Amino acid sequence: MSNKTLGLSREFYSYYQSITVKEPEILQKLREETAQHPRAIMQIAPEQGQFLAFLVQLIGARKTLEIGVFTGYSSLVTALALPPEGKIIACDVSEEYTEIARRYWQEAGVSKKIDLRIAPALETLDQLLAEGHANTFDFIFIDADKGNYDNYYEKSLKLVRGGGIIAIDNVFWGGKVADLEIQDNQTNKIREFNKKLYEDDRINLSVVPIADGLTLAMKKGIGFATLIQGTNFYMREIGWDIETARNYLIETYGKRSRQLLTDDELLEFHAHLQLRVYFPLGSVVYLYDEGATPYTVVGYSQDGENLILKNNQNEDLIVPKTSIVKEEFDR
Repeated sequence: MSNKTLGLSREFYSYYQSITVKEPEILQKLREETAQHPRAIMQIAPEQGQFLAFLVQLIGARKTLEIGVFTGYSSLVTALALPPEGKIIACDVSEEYTEIARRYWQEAGVSKKIDLRIAPALETLDQLLAEGHANTFDFIFIDADKGNYDNYYEKSLKLVRGGGIIAIDNVFWGGKVADLEIQDNQTNKIREFNKKLYEDDRINLSVVPIADGLTLAMKKGIGFATLIQGTNFYMREIGWDIETARNYLIETYGKRSRQLLTDDELLEFHAHLQLRVYFPLGSVVYLYDEGATPYTVVGYSQDGENLILKNNQNEDLIVPKTSIVKEEFDR
């Protein structure tokens, strides 16, 4: 473990901090208090905290998970980076350590963003999965007991959405992982964990040499930002402004913005808009199995999978989009 970036001379580390770290006063105050703690080595480095905040803002995170709180520096830096509606579920087993965290969350005015769960983290993760939180977290930070890293990772991979990031601390383990003469159980577990993630096809991987080594694992899949960009394009194509979209979201999902949708809801909204672009209201289409019979598009299903058509007898039909062509063709 290390509470500063490894491998830098004192002079260079001082320079490095001077050109990158912009630490709010409340974070500096917490870091300085934690420095007097008997287990101060567990504290993350300020440059690492700033980097985590940068990631949270970069991916537009709203719902995050922290495994291992200690005195609350990483959770505080995340909470400060989240938008007003952002949430953190924070997992720890120590009332003593997290009492310090609670005090600083309160002072910083972010307590309402943080749901602290005092229990073994694996139990909390299982509970979240049982409650239907799979594929809903934007960002997860793992910094807890190293022997359970693999278990935390596997459950986190189920909880994080496609395009979401899992950040894992201490993957350099003070440099011990590179010294093959060191064969203690803890070091070997981290070596095995690092190798596993390098070979894991479910993620895109980057290991950042900041602090004690930070692994970033992005779950493969369509990302939130990509879907938002797609809906922006389709809304422009069909002439929807923000107010029209907001009214649709409120009526359909009971939510005022796309940022509040779950991944499944955002995918559905994206598919619905796409259908409106491909098959505009009032356009004439044909069915693969009927050829020359024209139908008029009069509506769409919420999930973007079906169109509502009207035939020449003024009858409505619900037809899968895969059964439709735009132009008449010879059978």
